[in-house]
Amino acid sequence: MDSKRFVMALILAAPGLAPPAWAVDKTQPAPEFLERPAKAELEACSAAQVKAWMMFKVARANVYLPDCKELSWPFNAPVALRFAYQREVPARGFTESANEMLKRNLTEERFQALEEPIRTFNAQYRDVEDGDTYYMLRTDKGLTLWLNGEQLASVDNPELARIYFRIWFGEEPFSGSLREDLLTPLD
Repeated sequence: MDSKRFVMALILAAPGLAPPAWAVDKTQPAPEFLERPAKAELEACSAAQVKAWMMFKVARANVYLPDCKELSWPFNAPVALRFAYQREVPARGFTESANEMLKRNLTEERFQALEEPIRTFNAQYRDVEDGDTYYMLRTDKGLTLWLNGEQLASVDNPELARIYFRIWFGEEPFSGSLREDLLTPLD
């Protein structure tokens, strides 16, 4: 397996079994920095353990919505994703994986039309270590990315915001089982 596919697998690989209870505390609200731009109280609606090759824990992922009854694709804004990493992942892996997954889920024409805002957004990813957490928030106006509570990117582009979550939830997501787990409500 080449290094590009290895990095992609580490980042967005298929989850293992159902997420354990420790994956999220449903009583814990979304961080305040997410709720301010969303102008809504968000709650954790689902959880998934992201694994590479079904054995390497990469991250714990969660979907946050104002109302968990709305946990279905396509999401209405606002919606947030949380990835709490359990190992190191290089920034270039995020960029390469995001580009590849968006190409799979968009027509060539649509990808080319959005290539510049995609590149601008993806250039803000940073290397992560065990314990780091990315949050991504989609609103009606755009897309914002935080790492450990520090805002890295904010793009005012409604079209980019609508398509970006196709990486995980589109017709050809990186992992069908990850998509399924993230669309399964918490108990």
